[in-house]
Formats: sequence, C-alpha cells, structure tokens
Amino acid sequence: MKKYMFVGFAAAVLAGCGEKTETFIGAECEKIVTGERGDYVLKCPITPELTMVQTQEPNALFASVNPTEYASDAEHIYVNVVPNDCGDDVAGYRVLVKEPKFEEGSMYAVSFCIQQ
Repeated sequence: MKKYMFVGFAAAVLAGCGEKTETFIGAECEKIVTGERGDYVLKCPITPELTMVQTQEPNALFASVNPTEYASDAEHIYVNVVPNDCGDDVAGYRVLVKEPKFEEGSMYAVSFCIQQ
C-alpha cells in the first residue's frame, strides 16, 4: 500500500519537462539519469527534511534505475521519481535510504506520493 504525503507547501515539487533541476521538498536537486520506464533520479543536497524521510522504514525499490553506484555518496540524497506511479498526476517518490541493502528482494527506498 502506498503512503500519500501531501505537502502543505504546494510548491514543494516543481517539475519541468526537459529541465536539469527540480525542487523537491524544498531542496534544489539535479536530474542525473532517466530510467527505461520514464522514471528519473534526482541528486539532492542533504537537508533536515530529506534526512527525516530517508531514515523511515524502507518500503520500495527504485523503479528502473539501479542505485548501487549512489550508495557510497554520503554527501547527497537520491530520489527516484516515477511519474503517475500513484495515479493520474500523482508522482511516486522513492528516497534512497541512508544505508541501503542490495540483497535480492530487499527494500531500500522510502516511497510516498505527492499530488502535482
């Protein structure tokens, strides 16, 4: 079951087509890769808000991008954005946990939804 997180500040997520950056939960993030299913990865600075999300119990996997190469980067937080993952115009966000485990079948991201 997906968690729905409706952020009080409507401008928390500003996605633009073809843009190289995106604001996510108040952090200016860089789009670094697009997955085979249209999902993409944001490389975000560490902020208290993102750290709070990152420390929650993992409940998802990245969609079509393998985050193994990002796991050792302790200076950024990585977010897999999956358009329409939670319904029409409701993106799914999968935040890579602080110390991810990459064993088969394990979950290593915190997933939630934000109405766009």
